[in-house]
Parts: sequence; C-alpha cells; structure tokens
Amino acid sequence: MQQNFQDSLAICKEYGHPDLFVTFTCNPKWVEIQRALASAGSTAASMRPDLVARVFKLKLDAMMSDFMKKDVVGRVIAVNYIGNLHVAVYTIEFQKRGLPHAHIVLWLAEGDKLVSTEDIDHIISAELPDKENDHVGYEAVSQLMMHGPCGEANPRCPCTINGKCSKFYPRPYISTTTMDSDGYVLYRRRDTGITVEVNKIHLENRHVVPYNRGLLVKYQAHINVERCNRSQSIKYLFKYIGKGPDKVTAVMERTDSRYNGPTVAAYTSQEVQLDEVKNYLSCRYVSSAEACWRIFENPIHHREPYVQRLYFHLENEQEVRFYDDDTLPEVLDRVRSDGTMFIQWLLNNRRNETGHDLTFVRYPTMFRWDNSGKFWAPRKQKVDVVGRMVYAHPASGERFYLCLLLNVIVGAKTFEGIHTVDGIVYPTYKEACFHRGLLEACFHRGLLESDKEWNMDLDDASHYATSPQLRELFVTILIFCEVSNPAELWEKHWTALADDIQYTHRRLLQLPMLVINDHDKQALGVEGEFYFIYDHGGTCKTFLRSTILCKLRSEGLIVLAVASSGIASLLIEGGKQLIPDSGYLLT
Repeated sequence: MQQNFQDSLAICKEYGHPDLFVTFTCNPKWVEIQRALASAGSTAASMRPDLVARVFKLKLDAMMSDFMKKDVVGRVIAVNYIGNLHVAVYTIEFQKRGLPHAHIVLWLAEGDKLVSTEDIDHIISAELPDKENDHVGYEAVSQLMMHGPCGEANPRCPCTINGKCSKFYPRPYISTTTMDSDGYVLYRRRDTGITVEVNKIHLENRHVVPYNRGLLVKYQAHINVERCNRSQSIKYLFKYIGKGPDKVTAVMERTDSRYNGPTVAAYTSQEVQLDEVKNYLSCRYVSSAEACWRIFENPIHHREPYVQRLYFHLENEQEVRFYDDDTLPEVLDRVRSDGTMFIQWLLNNRRNETGHDLTFVRYPTMFRWDNSGKFWAPRKQKVDVVGRMVYAHPASGERFYLCLLLNVIVGAKTFEGIHTVDGIVYPTYKEACFHRGLLEACFHRGLLESDKEWNMDLDDASHYATSPQLRELFVTILIFCEVSNPAELWEKHWTALADDIQYTHRRLLQLPMLVINDHDKQALGVEGEFYFIYDHGGTCKTFLRSTILCKLRSEGLIVLAVASSGIASLLIEGGKQLIPDSGYLLT
C-alpha cells in the first residue's frame, strides 16, 4: 500500500491534481447475478461470492473503458513530453458484508476540466429527477443514491453519532452550485418538492448523494461522483495504510462442566470456562468476496501510466540478499557488485551518449530496466512511464541529500561526480547540496540550513502544547533531525516555556493563595523554608505546585518533585514517588 500510494503521488507530481473521484459499489441485485443465482438454485448473492467478484470485475472493466475510450465524463488524458496518454488510478476495497467497491481517480484534459459551476452541473447532479419527465432517472436515483433516513429520524443508522449524521446529511438547500476559496464544491440542491419515500419517511434533494446520470442509469449501482482539485484525494484510496486491514475479534469459550481447565471471568458477572487456546484472537478479516477476488488474481490496485520505481544507494552500500544457509563464496558468486539499478545508470552514462540530458527520474522514458540481466536497455519506441525514486527520509543523512542531487544532476558517471559542483569535489552530498542551492529551493529559502523549519515547529507547538510536550518535541528534533544550531533551538524552546510561565503566573495571581515570588526567594537562597498547603478539592493546589516547578525550571534550575503516593506523583510534572522508609525514588 505504501509503495502504491507513493506511485500515485508520483503521477500527481507529473500531471497535477486529479479532477474526478468516483466510487463504484457492487449491486447484488444486478440482473447478471440474479440470473446466475437462479440457474444455480440459490437466492442470496452472499452464497455465491465468486459470481459477485466476476460480475463486478466485468462491470468495472466496462466502466473504465467508458472513461478511457468513450469519454463519458470528458477526455481522460493528460499531455506530457511524449504526447497524450490516459491517466487514472483505482483501488478495490471490500465491505464487511462482502460487497466490493472501487475508488477511481481520473485526470481530465485541459479543455474538459470542471473549472466552472456550469461544467460541474453538466457532469454531476445532486437532485432527484422529475418523475414525469425522467422516470428512469428518478427510479435509479431513488433506489440507489439516497442517503438515509438517518440522524434523529433513524438513530440506529450506522452513520448516526450522537443523534447526528456523521456524513452531514441532510445537506442544506442551495439554488446554484458554488465553489469556496479552497475549491470545495457545494452542489446545487433546489427545493423542488420532489420526494421519495424510504422506510415511511419522505426524503428530498438534501439526501441525494452526488451522481452522474449516464453512469447511474447504465450500471444501476451506487456510483458517487465528486469533483476534486487536490492530490489529497489520493490518500483516501489508501486509507487502510493508517487504519490497517479489517479485523474480527473471536472469543473461544467452553462451558462444559466436565472441563477442568482454567476459568477466566468474562464481561458478564458469570464465570465461563475457556479452553487452552488464548482468550481472544485478533484476526484479519477477509470476506468471501475478497477471497474469491484474490484467488482469481484480479488487481487490487491499478494505475495508468506505469510507474518505474528507481532504487539508489550510497557508494558501497548496495543491498545484498541471501539465504541463511548461504556461504560467503556462494553469495559473492551470485551477487554482482555492479548489478544495481543505480550503478548501471552510472555505467550506462559512460558507455552510451544517449540520455546524458536526462536525470535519474527521467531515464526510464528512454531506457527500460531489465531485471533479469541487470542492465538498462534502450527503448525501441517511446512509452508512457513515470519514474519515481524511492523515499528517503530527511533523517537518513547522506542518502537524503543524494536523493536531492539526483533530481537535478544529468549524465552522472561516478559517485564522485554527483557531489562535484563547479569542478570542486565536496566531501559530502550535504555540502554539495548547499553549494548547489538545493536546500534553499526544497525547504523554502533555506529552512533546513538555518533551522527555520524546526523553529517554526516549536513556535507552532507553543500555542497548544504543554511544557512536557515542548520538551519532548525539542529532544525529538535534536535526535532525529539535522540541526545545525542547537543553541538557537534551545533559545526558542526556552522562550515558549517562559511564555507559558507568564500565562500561568497571571492566572496564579488571581487566586487567593500564596504568591510565587516568596517561593522564588527561598528556592534561590541558601536556606529553604517549609510550606504546608492545605485546602479542600478544587482550590488549585496542583496548579500551584506545577506553576512553581515550571517557573524554576524555566530559569535553568533543577527541581526534583516527589510525593509519597503514586497518584500524587502523577499529578506533578516530572513527579517521582518516594518509597516510605527506604530512601528510594520510583521513576
């Protein structure tokens, strides 16, 4: 998923943000499925997931053909240095009940982009058609594109949270389609008086999911069509990267009284006897339709054009793969030190004059990588391909700076030539980046070089983060990021902490309690003094202690806060528990 996600972003980088986002959901009532079920003597589509998978694949292929060849929503092409090509990405997901659906992202040609509200109304509608003038369209929308009833009308609906629809239905009436400053579209939803009855509740245009009439009538399925103008839509295609796959929690119990195994208390007050298997098994959930889809080897992800992943490495840091039982001579005989994609690019630049004007990313447009022979071969004809270098994190050091250089250097023949600028060979790729001005271009006027990026992070965090969170952020930046001036970062960190102190100090002065200045005098003097703070709950005793600690620590003093109980120590920032009669601290 991660690799496919980055491949899709490479397409966005090459051709800009997508124009249309289409969600195509399988309809178990399709005539093809019902006819096959009847001939097989079955009635439920869930009993034949193989039929569901096959029919949906046929429908999806037909829809993609309509997009690519018949231009049903406009010309799905983009223009690049080769010519016109089709650009589209889709991914397949499966609902818990088993039905597959496809998320499709399309790029439209310049003349067919939806730049005005009239263009949007021509492709996308969010209203019920007139039943008398367009009976076919009315039936399709009323059966397939209505959201609800939900919210207060149906509290048991899955989308209802705290009495409101999590999808923001019903939407407000609006006389004309509008776009806000961010390009987000509010589709036209007029109060036409046309309604449809669903579960004894009348729904109107405010409950219609945006659709395209031609696609809806032809494929008779839930097909949500939305205009998008940001590459962030690609993230939705790969949301399972963060969510993880669907999971099911299984409980294995045994209530036989003759069983003498261990007993574990269940969620109810009654004790149940469990077998020797673990109490709970958290498993990946694969529906029957998804299993059939994968058995048939149907693609989960599809993209056009092809994306060539380009791997690179530092000198003498090639990746070598071997089996556990391989001997060193066997590894050396099998692995070629120059058999990597990156080294062959350098060697090919020495042997072949063609491609000297191409960067590493553009190289696949004229050469193809032969993975079996480990070499770059000239293409006999130009093809649609997008090159993408594998990701390098800024904390990866020299590898990250090598990646920056490879985006601009053409015709490199050696590793040394990559970090050579104006005839001067610099010892590191980072220094070469500085002298080429790449860091200024990539990090907006030298954010990385002057630590402005990290200062901005600390400045933003100071508006919402607490003192411990700011300290944690500061340490994280020092450990994992390239910091050229830690003292400047500490100054920024201390300033944010001092601002926090001023705020808490102002609040403290409003309380009928001790003034913090008295504590400052005792803490900074040679002799201390004992204070006993006693009052009922809710009088800000913990707030007073935290403010005193924060004030002293902001001045560079080391303050150790201890408490006799674990709960009390947790209430103090950086608090430690003192074990009675032992002299030890629990940290």
